Formats: sequence, C-alpha cells, structure tokens
Amino acid sequence: MITRQSALLRKSIVVSFLFCGAINMVFAANTVDLPKSLFISPSALWKIPDETIREWFEHIAAHHRTPGSPQRIDSLVLSDIADIDPDDPQQASARLLATPTPTMNAKWCHPINHKLDVIAPYFNNFDAVYVGSAHIKWTGAGNEYDKGIQDAAFRQKNLRIATNAMDRFIARYPHLKFKWYISYEANLNYFTDSKIKDAYVAYLSELCRQMKARCDTDILWSPNFWSKFSALSETNRATLVANLKDLFARVPVTELHYQDFMGGSSASGPYRFTPHDVKNYYDLLAGLGGPLVRVNVEMFVVTDLKKFSLAAMSHADYVQRMKDYNELQLPLGASWEIRYWYPAHQGATPCGRTKP
Repeated sequence: MITRQSALLRKSIVVSFLFCGAINMVFAANTVDLPKSLFISPSALWKIPDETIREWFEHIAAHHRTPGSPQRIDSLVLSDIADIDPDDPQQASARLLATPTPTMNAKWCHPINHKLDVIAPYFNNFDAVYVGSAHIKWTGAGNEYDKGIQDAAFRQKNLRIATNAMDRFIARYPHLKFKWYISYEANLNYFTDSKIKDAYVAYLSELCRQMKARCDTDILWSPNFWSKFSALSETNRATLVANLKDLFARVPVTELHYQDFMGGSSASGPYRFTPHDVKNYYDLLAGLGGPLVRVNVEMFVVTDLKKFSLAAMSHADYVQRMKDYNELQLPLGASWEIRYWYPAHQGATPCGRTKP
C-alpha cells in the first residue's frame, strides 16, 4: 500500500529527475564538440612569446583532457620541425627548431628559433604526437601542388630535406613514441590529372617508405580541395575517385584529415565553401575505402586576400561551425591550428560550454 508520504516522495524524485534531465539537455545543447587534435606550426611561432605558447598547453591540460569528454583533445600534430640551412647550396640540410643535445652537432639545429624546446615538455600530455618534417618552397611556374610535384628533381630535393629533418628530430628526442605527418600538402582537385596523381604517388610512396624505415607507425596526411564540390563535373568526379583510389592503394597513408577550406575561401565571395561542400567531399573520401577520414577545421579567416593575411575566426562562427559539422555527422580530426583555436574557442563559459 502506498502511503501519502511515499507518494509525495516518489513525485518529488520524478520531478527532480525531470528537472535534472532538462538541465543536462540544456548543457548538452550548449556544448560544442572540439576538434580531436590540433596542429601546431613551430616555424610560425617565431614572434610569439614562450609564455603564450605555454598558456595554450596549460589550458589544454586543465580543460581538454578528460577521458570520454566531447571537449577532449587527443593529439598534437607538428606540421614542421625544421627549416633549410641557408648555407647549404644543395638544400639538403635541415636545421631542427630546437637546441642541440651535447652529442649533437650544433649545425643540426637553428641558432635562434628553438620553439620545439617550449612545446616538447607537453608531448606527454597527449595520447599521440604526429611529427612532420620540412619541405622546400617551389619558385617555378604554377605552384608546388601542380608543376612543383611533377618536377622529379624538386621531389628528390624535398625527400632529402624531409628525411634529414626526421633524422634530426629522432636524434634530439630518441625516446619519444610518435606517429608521422606528411608536411607536403596537395590540392586534391588536381588529381583529375593522372600525371599529377602519378607524381604524388612517386613522392609519397618513397617518403612513406623512409618514414616506416625510421619508425613503423601510422602516417597522417592533410590535403585540401580548392574547388567547390558543385563545380565538379560527373566525368571529373569519376576520374578523381579512380585516381584517389589508386593513390591510396599504393601509398600507406593511414589517416586522411582533409582541410575544410572554410577558412581559406572565407574571402572568396561566391567561391566560399559551405558545410555541405565539406560534407560532400567527406562522403567522397570516406567512400574510397582507404585511410581513416576526418575533417581538418580551418579556424581562421582571411583578412587580406592578396597577402593571404589570417586572423582567428570569431567565437560565434567557431560555435556555428562545430554545430554544423555535428549536425552533418562529420568526424573532426587534426585542425589548423592552435594559434587560431585558442582565441576562437574562448568565450565559452565555463570553458567547453558555449554561452546561452
């Protein structure tokens, strides 16, 4: 028999349960998933104070490492680790952006830019660290993603500097467990040209072979698309799919976090990418049956198209981008990059929860 007191207690429990559930639903609705990984470009940190860089990593350690949380950041990607020694006419010697160990030749490291020294103490704060390398700028006609990659001599120079940078890194951090990142990017829309695809196969297959010989682990790549998905003809789309399938059948890339180009096209008027462009390209890549596909969220806007000057996107736009991708069920991966993410995601109160 239910007494009046027990009935009131049960009603109170039900009301409390419903109230708490409503609060949780509001919190969930106001929570924006973060990218699961962040890029950092050590060479671009030249003018950024060390204490600012440490602030980024201390913030991640304090607020974005809870297991199972949608706010968790799992890994860090070093997009570059070295520059080219200007005294080497062959452009084959890399200078690691770190101070040398006592057993290292001082010429192996940059004389002033030591930003890896600031970042390295935080490597253990992440589940994984992906290590890039270095590559040479193309100065000929076209760009490095079309004419450059088809130049066999240029490919060989890039292989030499990339492997040299990797050796420098391993010598400096011999006990670090890490994964690889391919620093040489691509405009995948060019892959409707089989000659460009074949040039990438030649370069990437040898680069991956060199990576595996040094550390047999996963390899991440983050190429791009420069043309809106709707601009692809059916013929070009079929050629693109066929060439990408061939590439990934021959190159052991295990993770593909493609750039959403929402930042890169932000000043391009009618050519600006939309979340649906990103979704359509995700479906195309995921349907290849190749590497694990995720989205590299560009967290910047172009402030000067001619100079390609960049600034962090607004917090409101950041929140909207995350919500759009959540609705489209796009998995987030390594995103560009920590300099823009930190100011863009601020404004959450508390951190990790958007303003009502």
